[in-house]
Amino acid sequence: MEQAQQVNPENRGGDRRRRRENDGEQKTLRIDGIKLNIPTFNGKSDANAYLEWEIKVEHVFACNEYNEEQKMKLETTEFSTYALTWWNKYQRDRTRYEEPMVESWTKMKRIMRKRYIPTSYNRDLQLKLQRMTQGNKSVEEYFKEMEVTMIKARMNEENEAIMARFLNGLNYDIRDVVLLQEYVDIEDLLHNANQVEQQLKRKGIMRRSSNNNNNSN
Repeated sequence: MEQAQQVNPENRGGDRRRRRENDGEQKTLRIDGIKLNIPTFNGKSDANAYLEWEIKVEHVFACNEYNEEQKMKLETTEFSTYALTWWNKYQRDRTRYEEPMVESWTKMKRIMRKRYIPTSYNRDLQLKLQRMTQGNKSVEEYFKEMEVTMIKARMNEENEAIMARFLNGLNYDIRDVVLLQEYVDIEDLLHNANQVEQQLKRKGIMRRSSNNNNNSN
């Protein structure tokens, strides 16, 4: 009579863990024990929402080693509502017209950009950048808006051009002081502008306090 094969409990536990990881790999990516969830996309016709979703997905993929086909399959598992219907129809239509199926994340991005980003979007961003000024925003808020708009417009300007663009939109009282200071790159320029803004705020408070004291006297 053959002796029953003994199963090591540790191996059994390892098998269970591997099965759980395999079951969850479609929607969750892992790096050093940390779960990275792929964001859901519902197909809303909003260029800004789509680009934010794409950037988040790229960040998740950057933390893991997946090929193009795996990236595409992982992402489509998180399509919902209209996005899921639209993508399934798109793939069916390609099959009907005997066109090759989309099997790479890079090609999928091109298709989705064509669907969710209007042709005028980049032009509108360029115009927005040309007209952008600080106005009532803080220096930090103004810089972030400029930087995000440049990223969305996929602009790769030289450091000097970025600094000129930033200076051109600063409020005059801040720009006049910043131009007298030394700076090498956009980070230096941003720090200087922030410091000048804080100094002007403090002086404004001191002036108001002084005026209040004089009125009391």
